Amino acid sequence: MGNPSCTCFKCRRERDRSPSDVYVPCCADMVSLLYVVYDAAMTLPLIHIIIVLYNSSDTFATMWRSLAAQTCGDWRLIAIDNNSADNSASMLRALSDSRLHVIENKENVGFARAVNQGLRIAAEQGAERCLLLNPDTVLPADFLKDLISAWTKHDWLVVAPRIMCTEAPSQSWYAGGYLDYGWLFSNQHDDFSPNDTPDPREVDFASGCCMGLSMEALRRVGLLDESFFVYWEDTDYCVRLKTAGIPIMYLRDPMLLHEGGASSDGTFSPAGVKLFYSSYALMLRKHFGMRKTLRMAFRILWREHANKNKDPGHVRRVAASLWHGLRRPILPEPRLPTR
Repeated sequence: MGNPSCTCFKCRRERDRSPSDVYVPCCADMVSLLYVVYDAAMTLPLIHIIIVLYNSSDTFATMWRSLAAQTCGDWRLIAIDNNSADNSASMLRALSDSRLHVIENKENVGFARAVNQGLRIAAEQGAERCLLLNPDTVLPADFLKDLISAWTKHDWLVVAPRIMCTEAPSQSWYAGGYLDYGWLFSNQHDDFSPNDTPDPREVDFASGCCMGLSMEALRRVGLLDESFFVYWEDTDYCVRLKTAGIPIMYLRDPMLLHEGGASSDGTFSPAGVKLFYSSYALMLRKHFGMRKTLRMAFRILWREHANKNKDPGHVRRVAASLWHGLRRPILPEPRLPTR
């Protein structure tokens, strides 16, 4: 009968037609059809996701389910297993998805080197945008769609979305960040408030938990520094981005969830202490020189000694880890092959 509320010629004629007449779409139907055609034409560009696993089968299973449920399906996942002792590698092999590329290392080569393996594969596949992502994250269904839409709209080189805690979704894990050059050099995570402006803003620090890197940024700055086994490689990269004049854009929306601490038994375990402070001393040497590194090392030891809640062996472990970082070699920064 036509649209009763529409006064266009086609609707008026449709209301007066006989049942044997051919149906002519009304103007409202044509507008809806145009929206469908427009949405189909606005296909989001492909994104390559790089994930490093080390004994991460439990957390990765949850992450994989959230990735498979994305409303944006144009992604490729490059998963690198660092010789896990659990069933991470076999779980990856069992996943039958053409979008998945698996690398199985025969030894634990560390986070930075494994990420670089994935980035090189992505470059060989013609990637323009890569997303570094932890296996202990959970992505809301529209995460990739919203991230890629904002990323491509503004053509940023580096993006960092908001990260909330899995255990307490109202608590932020990362809501932008900055580099503190004060008494002790550190990276700082900003807290999230619902009153925060939705507008993207430039920040000094992005966490390797979820960092979007364009291929242009990777070609200009290089890959992650493989001098770092784990920890502080993201801070090092952010310093390098700043030196190169490439801004990091924090996005309040979209948001993802992060469990944190699953890969190294927590930052304050003995293993975490060694990895954390060794890489910290290495990063200080690289960017500030030996004199400032030694000053920072003594300040750390003074702080840890003043903390009476630590066990007696903690300060010794911190000192040994810092000493290890002072002696580690600083390797040349790897780069992608020239085109």
